[in-house]
Amino acid sequence: MNIEDNILSDITSSISHISLESDRIYDGWIPSESTKEVLASIIASPGNYKVDKQLLVTPNIAIKEDFRDPIRNLLQNYLGEEAASQRRTLLISSVTQDDRGLRQLVANGCYHAAVNLTTQLLTVYGQGEKRSDQPCKHTVHSVQLWFTRIALLVKLRRFSFAEVECEPFGDLNSPDLYFEFYPEIYGGKKGSMVPFAFRLLAAELPQYLGKHTLALDRLSKVLATCNKIIENLMNGLTEDGSEIYKKEKREECIKVWKLRRLKVLYSLTRCAVSLKDFRLSSTLLQALLKEDKESTSGLFSALGRLCLNLGDINSAQEAFKKHLEHSPTGGNYDPVQGLLHSAFISCAKNDFGNAAQILEQAHKISPENPLVINNLGVCLMFVGKIRDAIRVVEKAIQARPEKFLHEALVLNLSTMYELESSAAQKKKLNLLSLVAGHKGDGFNIAALKLQV
Repeated sequence: MNIEDNILSDITSSISHISLESDRIYDGWIPSESTKEVLASIIASPGNYKVDKQLLVTPNIAIKEDFRDPIRNLLQNYLGEEAASQRRTLLISSVTQDDRGLRQLVANGCYHAAVNLTTQLLTVYGQGEKRSDQPCKHTVHSVQLWFTRIALLVKLRRFSFAEVECEPFGDLNSPDLYFEFYPEIYGGKKGSMVPFAFRLLAAELPQYLGKHTLALDRLSKVLATCNKIIENLMNGLTEDGSEIYKKEKREECIKVWKLRRLKVLYSLTRCAVSLKDFRLSSTLLQALLKEDKESTSGLFSALGRLCLNLGDINSAQEAFKKHLEHSPTGGNYDPVQGLLHSAFISCAKNDFGNAAQILEQAHKISPENPLVINNLGVCLMFVGKIRDAIRVVEKAIQARPEKFLHEALVLNLSTMYELESSAAQKKKLNLLSLVAGHKGDGFNIAALKLQV
């Protein structure tokens, strides 16, 4: 349940206009009463209805300057201009100035450059810097660009910027975010131009700024809307309940909205865990166990880890046992997960030596499992075998840097260097050179523990 994985999945999706009927099942939403009134008036008197500007969305780019590559900056500060000049990564100038270029930057982990490109693309739409009071027309494409930009800012942990730029969109229910607002462009097409992933991200965003209660409230409202839409569809109506839905499309649409409901429940669970409200998290995981049967095994694993956070080792063992009962049998069974669970139990008992032994078994079975390598390194460090811990993590990173240069692994390795010797700075700079050769500008340089 990693929010960053969800964000990357969403922002790499195709940015394209939606046809009148083929993607109808994805566009539904329930407009607010004030938005319903505006849209009804536009349909009744197209071209003649004057809309109160206060009801419309006027987004604005808050970032005044383009982002620079932080890895190149570190190279320049610590290793000199020559080392910095050898850094090879994609820039805006390296790609086409369109959606294809944007996807290329994201795919290569160049998130800072991708944000810079969205600045240019949104400026073309008249939605660039210092445009907050200027009226503008929204399209499927422009809204998708805003979602991509805000998602990238969250991925880069620029949460304050993301909040400021998301704020003009409000609850994403303004009339000018609906197709009906633009009859001259979309004809009789109905529904919202806002991707569901945008709604989810906007609802989650406050938690990254410490406003967990607000995030839970917003997510609960999205969940309530999903429930109402499913109810309307089950009763043979469109998502907003205003018309009869075509039967052949309705079943597919119900599946889409049930999957969306699951996404909201997972988001609520992540927020509760981040808040350290483990009781609420447990309740939500129990609800997910009833609804997401295909993920039962993984959910019991998550429930077990949650019980360990609560200090309830017995309940954790019971959850891990149920994980095993619901895991695939025969050739599809993964023994590593069971070993990880046993190691987690040992850690909860402060028996890091036994946990390390268990993880060494897992490492022999799955030598390229990043989770095993990271946890083995940490356990070895806790029992004072720092050099062994460094050896395990270094070996993996140096053998397969493109796979193992995870920020968590790099952070732990940097910490081990600091504990192991006075040559930590030199070793961290060698690690910086390795990161520079294999990672885009989106890598979190805080993991290197070098002063910026």
